[in-house]
Amino acid sequence: MARSLKEILADKEKLAKEENAARKGEKTAAVKEVKRLINQYQITLGSIRNVIYTGFDAKGKGIKADTSKLKG
Repeated sequence: MARSLKEILADKEKLAKEENAARKGEKTAAVKEVKRLINQYQITLGSIRNVIYTGFDAKGKGIKADTSKLKG
């Protein structure tokens, strides 16, 4: 027997809540991993800026991105 529209919508809402909870958990884990890697390799904003920018304007903003130096 086919399910009613009301049952389908209730399931859809439940799945949306589960999806949001899973996404939040995965984002939290990803942020923790990035922070761990930053600390492990002692990455600074300066080290990142010097890899991806070829020059800087008077305010210190990168004026040209050079992604050829990036790995992965």
